[in-house]
Amino acid sequence: MRVAFLTHYSSLYGANRSLLDLIRGLRDHGVQSHVIAPADGQMVKQLSVLDVPTIGLRVPWWVSKKKNFGTSLFHLGLGARALTYLVYRIREWETDVLYSNSSFINVGLVASKWLGVPHVWHLREFIDLDWGMEPDWGWELFREFASRSEELITVSDAVRNHLLRSEDAERAHVIHSGVASTAEFRRLREEAQRRESKADAFTF
Repeated sequence: MRVAFLTHYSSLYGANRSLLDLIRGLRDHGVQSHVIAPADGQMVKQLSVLDVPTIGLRVPWWVSKKKNFGTSLFHLGLGARALTYLVYRIREWETDVLYSNSSFINVGLVASKWLGVPHVWHLREFIDLDWGMEPDWGWELFREFASRSEELITVSDAVRNHLLRSEDAERAHVIHSGVASTAEFRRLREEAQRRESKADAFTF
């Protein structure tokens, strides 16, 4: 299976760290990953180490802090321009699944409908409560778009219930973001077991 992942930024913060661990884990299941990232950065460097094919594409956000008609039109224009190139790449990679790694971007869903490819949307943000932003075209359209994704993942029950209609919340998968790889958890567990075997005081 081939999966194309879209990420909305290039730094190694929570969403991308979680995505890297997902890509590593999927390798064990024969999944070939490709990534579309906005620009060079720590994320792209890590993907290079993993030999994951990556292209640079500014994937426009469809949320804004200062929501107005001009900003919304500007984002829409950027999205239309990015869409053509995105569709070309997805076809070239013979992608089986398109995966958007943030609620901030919607062009992945549009491309998936154009090509008839299933779309997975990983909703990681409240948007307004944490980032002080609003969807460019309002919450009703945001929720309508979300309802058209074949699969929905949220990082918590709270995000799921805040962003989605009740019928979509029922089918969404809640997967809490991992903060370390399996190997790192194994190492931490071994360290904890060694500490427990000693009589030394433990300082948290």
